[in-house]
Amino acid sequence: MSYIDYQKKFVTLTKAAEAVQSGDVIWIGSTLSIPITFLDRLAARADALKNVTLIGSMFVRSHVLFTDLRYQDSFKVISIVGRQMMPKAMANVQFIYNAGGSVIENICMKYGINALAVEVCPTDTNGICGFGAFGTHMTSYVNSYEGIKKRIVIINDFQPEGGKDERDFVDLSSCDFIAISHHKLFSTDEHDAPQP
Repeated sequence: MSYIDYQKKFVTLTKAAEAVQSGDVIWIGSTLSIPITFLDRLAARADALKNVTLIGSMFVRSHVLFTDLRYQDSFKVISIVGRQMMPKAMANVQFIYNAGGSVIENICMKYGINALAVEVCPTDTNGICGFGAFGTHMTSYVNSYEGIKKRIVIINDFQPEGGKDERDFVDLSSCDFIAISHHKLFSTDEHDAPQP
């Protein structure tokens, strides 16, 4: 595959967020692959969206979509890692059991996950990106779920490659929207998105 095959799928973060529709159920990744800058753009669209479900694992950074109850009419947020492992004040987050492997597939079916929006590491020369070094197995299972109809990836040069298993990688030609957002990963400061 060549760069030209997926070049037309590159969009701004704002355009990628505009691909989200009311009623979508979106896997947003795990730990450092959660696309914080993409969530900023979703928060800015809160008035235009209703009943969007965001499902992820181990939110190591806070975000207004997780903490501010003013967003609850537009966004339902679910974490599959217990509250004791999360930053404080996640008032908007519903916590369910720890999960891995086939349990993730059950979560996909139970909640009807139809979209994926995660950060990935830089592409190789063949247009292949890794899901990152932390929590990749969960995103890998979700990515292979047949109910996924919309794939949004955000390339971040700071994302570590990680993963050795073939399923821990995604071919950009299989993605619907590709955005770029280079930012450091390890800050755990409160992240405030634009207010609605």
